Amino acid sequence: AKLYVYYEDAWWRNYLDLRSGEFNIGGSGKQAEPPLSGRYHDGDVRCNGRTCRGFIEASYVYAEEANFFVTHQLNADPPVTLINMSRPEG
Repeated sequence: AKLYVYYEDAWWRNYLDLRSGEFNIGGSGKQAEPPLSGRYHDGDVRCNGRTCRGFIEASYVYAEEANFFVTHQLNADPPVTLINMSRPEG
């Protein structure tokens, strides 16, 4: 399962100048906490001068570690779910 999160302000590029690398946060086994294991360089980022916007790969997990995301998958065809927290239904 891959999880990309969109930011209008790509903070990892704009403030930290992180253009590549990986990170691991969470994944404590709690059901409400997703395993965040992503990459700074895998998502699409667009820059206009000195500011950037775009996607960060927040999680790339497989096998049992991907079980958290199964409950959020609306269907298998296409295997993509867009989550929009500005709408009540997500």
